[in-house]
Amino acid sequence: MAVGTLERRLCGALVGALVLALSGQGFGAARLTLEVGVAGSLVPNTCTSVEARISGVGFPFAGSLVLRQPMGNAWRGEATSTVRIPLTLLGTGLQEWAIPIYDATRPLEGVLLDASGAPLASATVDLDALRRDAPFPLQVGTFAQPVTGDPAFVDPEHLPLLWQSYEGISSVWLGRLSSGLNPERCAALARWILAGGTLVVFTGRDFYLLDSPLLRELLPIDLPTLTEDGRGSFYLSGQAKSGGRVLLRQDAVPLLLEGDYGAGSVFVVTKGVFDVDEATWAAISSHITPAHVLSLSSPTKALLAGVRLRRPSYLVAAGLVAASVLALATIVLRVGRPRRRLLLLAITTGSLCLASGLYTIWAERVAALYQYITIVHVQDTVAITMFDMELFATDDRPVRVEVRDPLPWVEELPKSLQVARFDIDLDLRNGIASLVLAAGETRSLRAGDRGQALLRVDRFEESEVRIVNREAALGQAILFDGGRAYALGSIPTGESRFRLRDAMPAEDVTLEKDAATVFATIAGAFPFQEGTWLVASREGEREKRYSGLEIEVREVAVYVVKGGRNG
Repeated sequence: MAVGTLERRLCGALVGALVLALSGQGFGAARLTLEVGVAGSLVPNTCTSVEARISGVGFPFAGSLVLRQPMGNAWRGEATSTVRIPLTLLGTGLQEWAIPIYDATRPLEGVLLDASGAPLASATVDLDALRRDAPFPLQVGTFAQPVTGDPAFVDPEHLPLLWQSYEGISSVWLGRLSSGLNPERCAALARWILAGGTLVVFTGRDFYLLDSPLLRELLPIDLPTLTEDGRGSFYLSGQAKSGGRVLLRQDAVPLLLEGDYGAGSVFVVTKGVFDVDEATWAAISSHITPAHVLSLSSPTKALLAGVRLRRPSYLVAAGLVAASVLALATIVLRVGRPRRRLLLLAITTGSLCLASGLYTIWAERVAALYQYITIVHVQDTVAITMFDMELFATDDRPVRVEVRDPLPWVEELPKSLQVARFDIDLDLRNGIASLVLAAGETRSLRAGDRGQALLRVDRFEESEVRIVNREAALGQAILFDGGRAYALGSIPTGESRFRLRDAMPAEDVTLEKDAATVFATIAGAFPFQEGTWLVASREGEREKRYSGLEIEVREVAVYVVKGGRNG
């Protein structure tokens, strides 16, 4: 063989190997790396962040990631949580999701599958090393000292991308940030505050390092500016927003401000994080309240408990039998003419057969599964939607629940897993949650999602409001404005204008029907006495068949929307 020919073949082989290596195929095996928790910490029975780095598969890549977690032990009982996540990747990089973590004493197992379902790579995470027993504070950026409560520390670029991942965090503290906050991560933080989270922001001379349009919406002041206090130190000042409160002063200068954002709180320290001494730091920390995220569990349980099964009382059956015996005995004993007796017997027998048939049909109409869903949509500069689902089974069969969206639904688990089968399989590709319920069992699930701008509320002058509704028609609505309330009635889809008449005290107003139960639970979390708010509701009931089961679904949605002012 000629030397030139050999060289050409060797070069061709090297080029081919290089192409395969660059495409992630050939010599490179698939690799999966998982990182769980926020800043390396997590609280069991909450949603938390899961990051996956995938390489060595060739791109574009289509497949799925299966995350499986065993729960419990031989004494408590055992169950398994499985989350199936569809993947469509154009290149290497980090993928992030929020998933429920139940039992930090057991590892999380991840398996990467190709489009055919064949396993390509796997990874295991020891959750016990990440476990926290209670929600913890999270410090972002650099600080002169840590806050109380055993905080976790994280760089701004590693904040969660999904607000559900903040579920195990008690408060977020922003210190000195050299490059500000990524807009998408800042929006996730704002959504968590909207749901009831707590944010503490140090400003002063560091304010412009983290300044952004969204952050200004969170602050309890407008037109923020830096002002020198005469001793070479700078503090943040501005025009107080409605509802803003001064909690601490230093040398007559406001030092700690508090404002509301949705159901959450935003605290602003007007000085920089390195301009606060230890005594002042302790005074600031004593005013910070931990996050209290909205929960729909109690009203949903109450509403499901109030659902009446469409099953007739056994007294009806006993009465039907008694009426049959009495009617037939009366005809036989009291009617002497044979023809008339025969006619009455035929009529009575036919009537009893018809009544028995109706009773049987009525009894058979009991659904195999009752599903009650409560929804709360909260909207300000950003929006969120929260769900709670209660299930009650009348049949001993596995149930595949069709959920609204492919969300990380969290199952509420009891201390003992011996009493029932608590396996849950979440398929995020098609929005299916598979569970097993025995007859008479109830099951609780919750989820949260980033919301869309479904409603817009603009206040015009003193007596008119314009509402743009991109959702289905709403059955009832109340406008809260400056401590007064106005009943608006129903709101159709599209744009509507309402005249404000017959004002009522805000504390005397509530919604009607099942929405009243949800509203009573969440109302105290929102500052309806300040600014303009629209509260509306929608209720519905439907029947469906899924996997051969008849399912009765009842749903109540409450919308809480911060309004603006035009003109």
